[in-house]
Amino acid sequence: MDVLTALLCGRINPLGQVPQTEEYRAAAHRLGEVAQELEQSLTQEQKVLLDTYKSACSEEACLVQEHLLQYGVRIGMELQKELQDTACLLPPE
Repeated sequence: MDVLTALLCGRINPLGQVPQTEEYRAAAHRLGEVAQELEQSLTQEQKVLLDTYKSACSEEACLVQEHLLQYGVRIGMELQKELQDTACLLPPE
């Protein structure tokens, strides 16, 4: 199966990939610590509101990531076409 077909069929999910760097792990760990501290300080009503807020943020972030992926693929395709067109203009080696 080619990459484009796998991508379109959902077998490849680039949005699900996260960095595997120490910097990312440290940031994710810190986020978890702060989230736990925040949750412990909230009332039940505030926790529900926070969960609603986090869900809305997650949905918005997914839409942005999807758009950025589509944009990146389009730019990559345009770049590939431009390189192919330019290569046609170059004299053979």
